[in-house]
Amino acid sequence: MAYIIQRYTALQARSHGLDLPYRSWLTGSLTAVHTLTKATVDIRGTTDIDGMLGLLGHDCIKNSLHSFRRAMTSLVADLCPKRMTHMPHKHA
Repeated sequence: MAYIIQRYTALQARSHGLDLPYRSWLTGSLTAVHTLTKATVDIRGTTDIDGMLGLLGHDCIKNSLHSFRRAMTSLVADLCPKRMTHMPHKHA
């Protein structure tokens, strides 16, 4: 039951724009990852911001006693194998 309530609250917060601070924190953190991680052009791979927030939300619900920073560390570890390591070539 607690999972359903927390999940509903997370979805409600997103629908009311209350997740904007997390979006900003997420994008800033990923900028640091791009800058500091060798062979990484884009850690997201094909995952969009909503997908990343969903993964973060799931991790926060699963590990409710952990910090958001720890959830970010977990997210980066999950995304790393799928990251872009070079810019795609444009076809003329």
